[in-house]
Amino acid sequence: MKKQNILKARPEKTDNAHPNYDLWNVSLWINNDMTLYSHCLELVQILGVKLAVKVLYRQIGNTSTPDGVRFTKRAIRYALCALSE
Repeated sequence: MKKQNILKARPEKTDNAHPNYDLWNVSLWINNDMTLYSHCLELVQILGVKLAVKVLYRQIGNTSTPDGVRFTKRAIRYALCALSE
C-alpha cells in the first residue's frame, strides 16, 4: 500500500488584511508620514507607479521604517499601487 501525502490547506496568514507584516508596515509608514506620502503621491502622479518605485527605491531603499522594516522594492511597489487606485 502506498502512503498518500495529504496536504492540509491552511489559510494564508495576513496582517491587517495585507499579505504580510513587512508590506503592511511599509505601507503604513508611507501613508501616515505626511512628507513621505506627499512625495510618493507626486511621484506616482508624474511618473506612474513603475518609475516612481524605481526613483523612490533609489532615495530610501537603503533605509528602514522606524519599526526596523526595510523599504524593499516590493514593499514600496505595494504601497504605491494603493496610492494609484
